[in-house]
Amino acid sequence: MVSCLSKARTVKRSLSSLPSDTNQKNSSNPTS
Repeated sequence: MVSCLSKARTVKRSLSSLPSDTNQKNSSNPTS
């Protein structure tokens, strides 16, 4: 469980560090 939480935190950090990347993905999604 600890590993899962740690991984989730790392992923969240990565997403926060790359907001532009997330925005691009959302823009590429027509369903969004």
